[in-house]
Amino acid sequence: MLIGIIIIAFGSIQSTTCNKLISSELGELESGNFIYYKYPQNINFRLELDSLVGDCDLYVSDRYQYVNYTNYDLQSTTCGKDEISIDHDLKRPIYASVFAHPYYSSCKYVLNQFADPEEADLINSENEDLNESDETGEKESTLWWLLINLLEVIAEIFL
Repeated sequence: MLIGIIIIAFGSIQSTTCNKLISSELGELESGNFIYYKYPQNINFRLELDSLVGDCDLYVSDRYQYVNYTNYDLQSTTCGKDEISIDHDLKRPIYASVFAHPYYSSCKYVLNQFADPEEADLINSENEDLNESDETGEKESTLWWLLINLLEVIAEIFL
C-alpha cells in the first residue's frame, strides 16, 4: 500500500509540471515568521506554494521588498495549495514572501516558480550557462527531501 501512495504522490508532482519549472525552494518556518524571495525575470510566471506540514500563505508585490500581510499587491491564503500568476503588468523585480500561519508551531513548504508556456524558450536560453552537474545534484537532493518529508507525513497520519 505504501508503494501505491508514493506512486500517486509522484504522479501528482509530475502532472503539475506542464509548464517549465524555473525554480523550486524547499523551506521550513517557525510559527508567525516570513521568508522573502526576489524574482528578477521579465517573463510571465506562476508561483505555486505547497504546504507540506502546517499552513503557509503567499504574498507578492512589485513595490514592497519585504512583503507581508499588510504590504502586498497579490495574496493567496488558502488552506492548501496557494497560487499567484505574475504577468507583465507588474514591474520587475517581483518580491514574494511565505508566511507560516501561527496556528502551527512550524511549517514545511515547497515554493515553485513556473514559466508561462509561451515564454519557456526564453528561460532555456537564459539558463544555458548553468552547470548541469550542480543542477542534477540539487534535483536529486530535492526529490530525496520531498520523499522523506512525504513519508514523515504519511507516518504521522497512520500513527
